Amino acid sequence: MSKSQIVAVVVLYKRLPEQSQTIESLGTVFASYPELLDSMQVILFDNSPKALEQVDLSFPCKYHHGGRNVGTSGAYNYAMEFAEAAAI
Repeated sequence: MSKSQIVAVVVLYKRLPEQSQTIESLGTVFASYPELLDSMQVILFDNSPKALEQVDLSFPCKYHHGGRNVGTSGAYNYAMEFAEAAAI
């Protein structure tokens, strides 16, 4: 990532990404305004017991399986560490 970006984190628990209203909304927004993808990084943080084998969304995202349910704070901390490491 070469310029400042917004990091958005979507937290899932025992739900497919396609079942998330947030994912659906992001897909709609990115379809209408694809230029937003240049300034936004989406992290899909999965607290479910079992990781997804494949994530096929209409927009790019970084999928992370937490391995256990660490709640939203675990997901937000992961996103913050990701942003700091990427110097966003």
